[in-house]
Amino acid sequence: MREVVLPLRLGVLSEARVDYKFLLSRGYPREQALKFVGDRYGLTKAERMALYRSTFSKGEVAERARKLVPISAIGGEPLSVDGFNVLMTVKAALLGYPLILCDDGLVRDVLSLFQRVRVGPLMCVALELVLCVLSRYRPRSVAFFFDANVSRSGEFAAHVRRRLARLGLRGEAQAVKKADVTTMLHGGVVASSDSVVVANSRRVVDLGGYVASLVAPERILTIGGKGKPEVP
Repeated sequence: MREVVLPLRLGVLSEARVDYKFLLSRGYPREQALKFVGDRYGLTKAERMALYRSTFSKGEVAERARKLVPISAIGGEPLSVDGFNVLMTVKAALLGYPLILCDDGLVRDVLSLFQRVRVGPLMCVALELVLCVLSRYRPRSVAFFFDANVSRSGEFAAHVRRRLARLGLRGEAQAVKKADVTTMLHGGVVASSDSVVVANSRRVVDLGGYVASLVAPERILTIGGKGKPEVP
């Protein structure tokens, strides 16, 4: 498989992160603060996306730390999966894109900046890796939600339902108008790295980041700060 590399200047990003976090912790709007810091340090589009997705105020970090649960916590619990959000993180790892271990403990990709969500063979590979983890930890039930505006999402949801049944996992998969909102409302442990979903959920598991750490741990980068993704 061809490896895709996005150049991220971690030294520059680490310095920019200090300023960005300072502004966020003092209540500055995320987009305005990003433009100011990005222009000051001459950040590329990819670097701005990495900074935006990885850096949060001290208050946000503390709040999300209380919500994040380890992968083992899904055992015997209902699990709601923000389908394409999780699978795109795994797909990024498979493609060799850099992944960022963020301030809030979640792993996020920058692939979505450069590639639209597309159902294809690699998405199916990502799904199988996720299902392997679910087969190991056995949630009580699992519900996958996919954005209906993505081409072939309904067909893919049907494929997921067949795979769940084949593996003896109780669950469902649906193509819905807004997968993020449906995932939040469905409840249980929520698998997503979407910031809005995380902010509005009680318990969150980084399913995509966990699988990515198995696939390509060397691709998970930290911009300043400390921490490691959860590993088995």
